[in-house]
Amino acid sequence: MIAGALALLPAAPAMADMDGDIATLVRGLPKDAAGIARRRVLCNHWAGEEATDTARARQIERAVTTLRCNALDHEEARARRRHAGNEVVLKALERANDPNF
Repeated sequence: MIAGALALLPAAPAMADMDGDIATLVRGLPKDAAGIARRRVLCNHWAGEEATDTARARQIERAVTTLRCNALDHEEARARRRHAGNEVVLKALERANDPNF
């Protein structure tokens, strides 16, 4: 699922940097928290994309749907409760929410 959404990203050196930054961010996190952090970064990316034409609008919509961005707030809140005592997880989730990631 996430790999499919990554495939929708434009091929560019900046995307490779983003992939590396995401990998660093989620390294060592529990699987659920890592998935949420990864999705948050990607959802924020797609939310900032401009639909310059119909094809691009479809590409953005596909990515947002594949990543299940509309469910992310609820899932993140649940993960924050589950990992409330884990500062590493909480800091990673906070970093993933940074629009400048």
